[in-house]
Amino acid sequence: MLALSEADIQIALERLADGVKRYQWLQANVLKCNVSADRDFQKHFDAFYRVRRGPSWRAAFFALMEYSKGRTGIDFAQALRSLNILDKAQHGAPDPVGGRALVAVVRIALGQQARAVG
Repeated sequence: MLALSEADIQIALERLADGVKRYQWLQANVLKCNVSADRDFQKHFDAFYRVRRGPSWRAAFFALMEYSKGRTGIDFAQALRSLNILDKAQHGAPDPVGGRALVAVVRIALGQQARAVG
């Protein structure tokens, strides 16, 4: 069994702090803006998730994300189907990471919103 000292734990938490802050920013802003048009949100999302796709793929991805916000979210299977169609249209490889990121950001934000209202 791995035994961590208090110092080891503190070092690990310090290494995670920047990523946690960047993720919290995404969660705080995803429902406040039109993600299909907000370049600042897109820049933060791309940096956090290391999105390396062309402009037309990204435009379609963020349009799908915006669309999913107006519903009860989107499930992983729906996201994968939509992104697979997009990937095939642009001759790219399927991107399950993009689907997972889209679902996670929107679903968590919608869940937080529901808890705040309820």
